[in-house]
Amino acid sequence: MFENVTAPSQEVECGLEPHDFLEIKFFMVSVIGTLIGLFGIFGNISTVIILTRPTMRSPNNMFLTALAIFDSCLIITAFSIYGIEYIIEYFEALNLYIAWLTYLRFAFALSHISQTGSVYTTLAVSLERFLAVCYPRYSKQFCTSRFAAFTILGVTCFSILFNSTKFFELEVFRNDLCAEQGINWQAYILLPSELSKNSMYGKIYSLYMTQIIMVFLPFLMLLILNSIIAYTIKKSLKKLVNNDRKVQLSELREKSREASIVLVVIVLIFLLCNFWGFFMTLLEHLVGVEYLIVQHKTFYTFSREATNFLAIVNSSINFVIYIIFGKDFRRELVLIYGCGLPNLIFDESKPQQNSIWKRITSNHLQTLKEPVLFLGMRILKMTSFARNLTNSQMTSRRNSETSTPRISTSSTTLSTGENVEFILNSKKSYLQVPSVNIPVTVLNYESDSDSDSLLGIHFV
Repeated sequence: MFENVTAPSQEVECGLEPHDFLEIKFFMVSVIGTLIGLFGIFGNISTVIILTRPTMRSPNNMFLTALAIFDSCLIITAFSIYGIEYIIEYFEALNLYIAWLTYLRFAFALSHISQTGSVYTTLAVSLERFLAVCYPRYSKQFCTSRFAAFTILGVTCFSILFNSTKFFELEVFRNDLCAEQGINWQAYILLPSELSKNSMYGKIYSLYMTQIIMVFLPFLMLLILNSIIAYTIKKSLKKLVNNDRKVQLSELREKSREASIVLVVIVLIFLLCNFWGFFMTLLEHLVGVEYLIVQHKTFYTFSREATNFLAIVNSSINFVIYIIFGKDFRRELVLIYGCGLPNLIFDESKPQQNSIWKRITSNHLQTLKEPVLFLGMRILKMTSFARNLTNSQMTSRRNSETSTPRISTSSTTLSTGENVEFILNSKKSYLQVPSVNIPVTVLNYESDSDSDSLLGIHFV
């Protein structure tokens, strides 16, 4: 891993050479950027959990799940490269510096893979929403879960293949003159590899291919596609408002429009956060990097740091967008983290949206009915036996007319014969007790005519 390199000068400084404006960079990237990144990782993990729930599964949400995974990888690699670098220099942590050098080139390649995956997943979900909004007939054919899964797999493979050479662009060299003095800051140094120094590689891959595939093409396509989507949504909303009759969109169309609005906001934030990097890339090619470093050092230094900082913000903010604009996302979020507060997000005017919660509640109540009824009938049976034993004078009435009362919704006295049958439902589920005159005040029950289940009685 470590190659030897000999310093050209005999007077070698083997101490730490920190970045300019180190304190500002440390607090900007290592402190604030890390806090934003931690929130982003929490948000992206929550997004993956919510969007993979059965009620949220759709082709559009599959793309957003993949986007959350790529964004999380980008946040982690950005911290492991830039955040750790400024922590090392600020605290002068030599051992951490040696560990940082061992994994840096791998983190460098993984950061580019994550960035490519994030960009093209955003482009893929934009194409999916474009078809769903502008060409709904074709969307039924192409916008399926199977197609989304293959697209995500294709984006992942493309991101790995396109950035595979990034693993070989950096190398760690052993500086013999400083290494003789023991382990120090300049004993091992990070330099560009021979591959990255190659003029053909730098011109064709790093300049033309990378800038076209990673900057110009996705930037322009996202701008065009989402402009069309936004215009189409705005046009449909105007038609809905200007219509004399109150037309309510179906739940499917409403969810499609909501997903499209969420996407437009995501892409708008994406373009805003990446615009400065797009501008700096153009500026570097127009005036040259050396001119910017020499003539505008402060501007160029902070512009590059701002680009990295905005990339972390962009990868962390989608969770907030989903909460603000996604009704279904908020509902599932409360079900997971709400600690039994469903009323915060359920709208009684939309019963279909509440079907899951109602089903859960109904299942819990149904499980409570059977033991409650069984306990009540057991108490009634025990009371009947006790009165039969203590009131022996009632035995003369055993030849009275046998009655078969049904449980009613009023207070009454049941005159029973030798065998009293309390009928629970039409399927003749009986509970037999000896015949006694029992003043019974029956609780408020009512029969469920729509249910043929065994428990045909429920509490009002």
